[in-house]
Amino acid sequence: MIAVDVESTGTEANKHSILSVGAVDMSNPGRFFYEECRAWEGAKIEDEALAVNGFSREEAIDSKKQSEAELVHKFITWALETPEQTFAGQNPSFDRDFLREAAQRAGHTDLNAMIGAGILAEALQHVHVRAGVARGGGPNGITTRINAAPVEHIEGCLGLGDHRSNT
Repeated sequence: MIAVDVESTGTEANKHSILSVGAVDMSNPGRFFYEECRAWEGAKIEDEALAVNGFSREEAIDSKKQSEAELVHKFITWALETPEQTFAGQNPSFDRDFLREAAQRAGHTDLNAMIGAGILAEALQHVHVRAGVARGGGPNGITTRINAAPVEHIEGCLGLGDHRSNT
């Protein structure tokens, strides 16, 4: 299972762009993914969305950042290495829709198979994967954001408790 959080320039996956994807492999919580990208050329950028996700308009169009297509390719490659590709999160259908649209724009046609048969939403309806945000200077001066929800809290909401292997 993959706990995923997509930040975007708005709420409509076919009109707005992904700005970042953060994810945790729930079978191996030490394995995570975080990448940022610039909005795709022609994507709508809503000030309200930027106010929620903390990106500035300048960050959203920063030509030094990778493209949305490059980000989605990296995410799919990372996600295919997890034992189960079912998405979990605060609003996994939103995240799925944005990843699916971005994959289609990038020419990926197998995202539906990667996503898996089910989407777990209700177990995490009260968990906000971006419960805490730490900002700091990243490589090449790019601002980084770190998803900081405690894994134990996410696992508790999933009913996984403390039965993780200690080996």
